[in-house]
Amino acid sequence: MKILAMVIILLSLTGCANTKSEFVIDGSSEESTQKSLSVIEIKLDKKERKQLIVALLAINLSDVKSGYDFLGDVIHKGKGKGKGIGFSGIGKKIDGLNYYQILELASKSPTKVSYE
Repeated sequence: MKILAMVIILLSLTGCANTKSEFVIDGSSEESTQKSLSVIEIKLDKKERKQLIVALLAINLSDVKSGYDFLGDVIHKGKGKGKGIGFSGIGKKIDGLNYYQILELASKSPTKVSYE
């Protein structure tokens, strides 16, 4: 019985350690950013997933000043030019942030994105 109680407590603590406020993004590479976002996404409900996607889009486009900037990034992605619009570009901006900090950073972005 004591073992069962210890297992339940351990599982509860493990679950708490992976909440969206405690899990931070590893933006050191494109792969680690994608993996981190996947782990957070699993913990979110449908509405929170939408909020995260919109926030990531706002953050990623925050330094785009014109359509040319955006298209230049798309055209040159993978060729060593431009900032890129993939996980490597956003990873640098959200490295070390948790879900709530990502939403806060997006709210400060000059690029406003909404969903309905």
